[in-house]
Amino acid sequence: MRNIILKICICFLLVIYSVMAIGQGITSCKLNRSVLINETGFKGTLFQENYIFDLSPDRSGRFNVNGLWFIKNIADDSISAWTPEKSEIKMFEKRLYDLVISHKTDNEHINDNIPEILDNLSEYKRQYIGFRNSKKHNCLWIQFIRTEEILSTPDTMIERIFGGGASVFLIIYNFRKDMIEYLSVNGAI
Repeated sequence: MRNIILKICICFLLVIYSVMAIGQGITSCKLNRSVLINETGFKGTLFQENYIFDLSPDRSGRFNVNGLWFIKNIADDSISAWTPEKSEIKMFEKRLYDLVISHKTDNEHINDNIPEILDNLSEYKRQYIGFRNSKKHNCLWIQFIRTEEILSTPDTMIERIFGGGASVFLIIYNFRKDMIEYLSVNGAI
């Protein structure tokens, strides 16, 4: 009788472990894609937390990084991985105009370009990477690129563009504070 109970317990533990391992495998697979977000008024690519970018100059795959590594190299803060839901991005996009117009900065270059940005918001494709800052606030890094390209499939790479005034701008948005923490017009990325 003892052996039967022991075998049942071992089988039960193996089943639980298998279900947990499969669930973790499914979760990580779901977070390794770039996802097209195609809504009225905006189009963009959400790079999920396990998505790998090949930043090798020759596309050899020798310099593969994920979005968290990319953000850590431009952030002044310690951060952790987080992927927003599409509904959270839609909520941000509904607030975007008001957030940009109310953003205060001492930088004249940014202030001078805000009217043009606001007038043309729908002409920018977006590239999104989510992260948690050191205070565990969910944040969103967004690169806006003004383009006539029709985005029918998600981007596979973060685009690096220098020059051109308001053709490129960056935002870091904090969901908890509901505010733009950083806005750069055609700044370094």
